[in-house]
Amino acid sequence: MKIALLLGLLSTWAFAAVAAENIDFSAMSESEKNKTGLYKLSEREVQALQNWLNNKQETIAQESKEKNAGFEQKQITERDTIVAQVAKRYKDPLGNTFYKLTNGQVWKQVSAGRITISGDTPTVSIEPQMMGSWMMKGEGNRGVKVKRIR
Repeated sequence: MKIALLLGLLSTWAFAAVAAENIDFSAMSESEKNKTGLYKLSEREVQALQNWLNNKQETIAQESKEKNAGFEQKQITERDTIVAQVAKRYKDPLGNTFYKLTNGQVWKQVSAGRITISGDTPTVSIEPQMMGSWMMKGEGNRGVKVKRIR
């Protein structure tokens, strides 16, 4: 009977308890204690159960952390349009076009096409697009897809 109670309590709290610090049975109402059968246990047994569940919770959290190592969830940030001046435009030996901006960012052109930028310090706008991509536009309405390198 006590084993069934332990398994019931474990299944009830193990998944919800991963986010919690420690399990505290004193927060349970009398009806919850009756439903779970917790009222049948002595204080020593309740404390032993609470300690076991807390240790199990720490083990589950550690295993989850180790399993997901390297796959931390990316932070969702607001993506705003960037307006900056082009300090330098250059191509690498493979023909890829790069734009170094006066704010220190470096962007690589990833789609075919050309944008019109002229003058000593041409201004471009880089606008967020669907699926995490970016569109760089110069003078006029033409744009090319770019990827931030630095």
